[in-house]
Amino acid sequence: MKNRILPLCCTALLLACSGCASSTGVMPWGSGLYSITVDQDKTLFTNLSDAEQKAYIEAVNYCGSLGQDIEVQSTTRGTTHWHYNSKIIFRCIPRQGEAQTAQPKQDVEMF
Repeated sequence: MKNRILPLCCTALLLACSGCASSTGVMPWGSGLYSITVDQDKTLFTNLSDAEQKAYIEAVNYCGSLGQDIEVQSTTRGTTHWHYNSKIIFRCIPRQGEAQTAQPKQDVEMF
């Protein structure tokens, strides 16, 4: 019996410490603007900047897939009892200083 309790406790601890994040995805906001909202579960190893980072990376990847750069219009962030949330409103703009040729998609990754 004791041999089973330790693995169960370790699994429960890992699940409690790993926060899940959900995103609305890129949504049209009007006049060439887009928005992304990310909700991040509060855990021992997450904070508000995790939700902000995920929203920003998703926006950068979206604009990058179009061969463009991101221009952030506004950000909002908040916290509830169980979640951190971050909203970014942005537009995709032509890349500065580069020839307007097809650029390969470059994804930003989180560590």
